[in-house]
Amino acid sequence: MGDGNSMKRCRCVATCPICLCYFTSPVLLNCGHSFCQTCIRRCWEQPGANARCPECRRTVERTFRPNRSLSNLAEILKDWEASAEREAREQRDSECQRHRQPWDLFCEDDQVPFCGECASSQEHRGHRVLSAEEAAQVYKEQISSCLPILRTERERLLTFKAQTEIERRQLLEHIEGEKGKAIAKFSQLHQFLEEQEDLLLEKMQEVEEEIARKREEHLDRLSRDLIPLETLILEMEAKLQRPTSEVLQNIRSLLQRFEERGAFETPVVFSVALHWRAWEFSDVIPFLDHVIQEFKYTLTCDLKYLQKGKL
Repeated sequence: MGDGNSMKRCRCVATCPICLCYFTSPVLLNCGHSFCQTCIRRCWEQPGANARCPECRRTVERTFRPNRSLSNLAEILKDWEASAEREAREQRDSECQRHRQPWDLFCEDDQVPFCGECASSQEHRGHRVLSAEEAAQVYKEQISSCLPILRTERERLLTFKAQTEIERRQLLEHIEGEKGKAIAKFSQLHQFLEEQEDLLLEKMQEVEEEIARKREEHLDRLSRDLIPLETLILEMEAKLQRPTSEVLQNIRSLLQRFEERGAFETPVVFSVALHWRAWEFSDVIPFLDHVIQEFKYTLTCDLKYLQKGKL
């Protein structure tokens, strides 16, 4: 790889023709050309695009197999270039960029290293200057004195981090337990409300059935009272249509039945007690409104208090 042309050819071989970057998961088409798997899939996913090779334009199958040789070559070139860049950076950091000479001196005032040729300039004249090795030794000693402090602080931070994690886990476990309790309590509340609703509706149903029963009893009694009354009316209406001789026949019996008929008295169908039972339900709704509003106010205030406490 030391030869420039060889390196250039290797880079060309290891470069995807679509994205123009080193291959990532290269695949080989049946036409013999290779592309990044993501690149070729993106090409074929475009609207109206046929399964063609982007390089030779031949129609190919929508199948491919991994090209491990190109993948290995691309990884080698990436590693080599990263290593070369790192060496170049280290080389730049270890020598004077102006004179290409090693840094063998250090300016205490400017806190910068410099080479022997820089020393002849006016840049550091009159400054405190040490050899690079002497300055490095001084700062190594300072660093060595700092490290125990930093390690102690690191241990404290790691300990605090571990304690924070333990505390977080404990808090979450506590909340999870309280969440289960809250769900159970709300479930009990739902059950209680449903039971009370069923009980109230059952009582209303009882009153409705009592009203219906009283109505049926009254209608039955009225029907029984209407039968003789209707019969008497029909007989009298028929008498009015008869000749004089027939009107007088059994007239006394007909009128006696009229005289002896029972007087109609307006019955009490729905008792006062039944009326009270029906109207008592009107007091339930305002009571429920009051209880609901008070419960909602208390619950929302407590929840808002919890939210403020969390902030």
